[in-house]
Amino acid sequence: MKNKIHQLNKRVNRPLSPGEVVAGILEEEEITQTQAADRLGISRISLNELINNRRALTPDMAARLGRYFGNGIGVWLRMQQTVDLWDALHMDQSRYEAIEPLRQVA
Repeated sequence: MKNKIHQLNKRVNRPLSPGEVVAGILEEEEITQTQAADRLGISRISLNELINNRRALTPDMAARLGRYFGNGIGVWLRMQQTVDLWDALHMDQSRYEAIEPLRQVA
């Protein structure tokens, strides 16, 4: 995990969010957001918010996408985790530097 965090910290561009990936697949397959939302059993607004990065992926949505696209829940959860970690590592680091560690590393 430490190596993954180091790699994300060095990465210049933000990884693709699950919503951006969904948007790309839907475009490639010529499926509308309304059609996909109906198949997923969610509102078009919910799907649109995910696609436009106004809503983070939930485990429920990951399960729905995993079933719909046939690639499982884990792919989608890991994708969201990668984006979340990148965002955390690229925000104002003074938030973290101000935290005093429980124990000093020797």
